[in-house]
Amino acid sequence: MTPAAYAMLINLCCRHDNAEEALKLKMELARKDSEVALDAQKYVALVRVLSKHGKLEEAIDMLKEMKEKDVQLRDSTISLLTLTMNTAAMKGDANSIRRLQETIFTLGLAKPSSNLCSPLITCYLESGNYAGAFDATVEVHKQYNQMPKIHDLICGLVEKGDAELLQKVVEFLSQERGEMMMLYDLYFAFLQTGRYKEARKIIEVGLLLLCSIHTANLTAKAASHESTLPLRNSSDKAI
Repeated sequence: MTPAAYAMLINLCCRHDNAEEALKLKMELARKDSEVALDAQKYVALVRVLSKHGKLEEAIDMLKEMKEKDVQLRDSTISLLTLTMNTAAMKGDANSIRRLQETIFTLGLAKPSSNLCSPLITCYLESGNYAGAFDATVEVHKQYNQMPKIHDLICGLVEKGDAELLQKVVEFLSQERGEMMMLYDLYFAFLQTGRYKEARKIIEVGLLLLCSIHTANLTAKAASHESTLPLRNSSDKAI
């Protein structure tokens, strides 16, 4: 059987969710010709079906082979990787998502993005574990400089009425994004959850903050201007 025939059958097995047969065919192909590389779509299809059926190590091996054989990912195949990790998120499999993300980013198959980082947060949000979602948000931001699903997290906390955890999220956002961006996030979360009174208060606070910033800027400019004025020599006499 030719490599092209193997590739077609592997893809067919993936489409029919047959992880065992897809892996068997891939191993047969590797034994016959170790130099043959599948295209990116077929590799990602293998990663999807293998990780879905608990064969995480084999899925990671496929990603490593992609790197070894210089198989380039396009936007469409990156979207399939996101879908793969979202499938794991629906099952609550945070470990698989972390392993897949770490492998993808470490190998340089794709750069960290909001879409590729979001499944880990989704994993916790779907189970209602908002504390876990917040911890994962901090983790992702620290490792990859991304902050996905922050709006969904805030909305969930507002609806749940978890003021203590919401305060932690607010402090984190203020530190990482600044107070104004934090207020924007809170404002739109209150709007989406129907807390219009609270949303109005956010606008009032935001206006006060803008005024204080503007005043501080004017004061700083005035001080800077005064410091640049030439000092008059006390020994000089007026004529």
